[in-house]
Amino acid sequence: MKTRPKTRLETRARSRRPGLGSDANTADRDEAIPEQWIARLNHALKSMADRGELNRNPLSRLRYVQRVAEEEYHDQILPRGLALRRIILECIRRLTAALEGESGSTKLCKYLELRASGLSCRRISEEFGLTREHVSRLYRRKALELLAQEFIRVVGRNR
Repeated sequence: MKTRPKTRLETRARSRRPGLGSDANTADRDEAIPEQWIARLNHALKSMADRGELNRNPLSRLRYVQRVAEEEYHDQILPRGLALRRIILECIRRLTAALEGESGSTKLCKYLELRASGLSCRRISEEFGLTREHVSRLYRRKALELLAQEFIRVVGRNR
C-alpha cells in the first residue's frame, strides 16, 4: 500500500527555522511556527480595516476567537472579524510592551503597529528609511514570526 507523499506545506511546517536573534525571547520555542499561521496572520494584518475579510479568515474560526465574538460582540455584525481584530491588536500591544527598550525589536513592533493601522510595506519602508525589499524580507518575516508566536500562545492559553 502506497502512502501519499507529503505536501510542501506539511514538509515545511516541520522544518526548523533559525531563531530571531538575541533580541527576541525564543528560548522556549521548540519548533518553527508553521507557515500557515504566518500566512494567515499576514493576511489578517493586511485586512484589519475589513471586518468581512477578517471574518472569513480561518483564524476567526478558532475556538477562542469564537468565544470572544460570542461574549463581547454578539450583537455586532461579523463578530468573529471584530474579535480577531481585537486579539491581534492585543498581541501587538503585548509584544510592544514585552520588547520595549530592546533596540533590535523596536522596529519589529513598529512594523506590526504600522501594518495593523493600514500602511503598506512600501509606506513602512519609507517611514523606516529603508528599501521596501529589505523591510519585506527582514522585518516583515521576523515581525510575523513574533506575532504568530504570541497569537498561538494567547489562543492556546485561552482554549
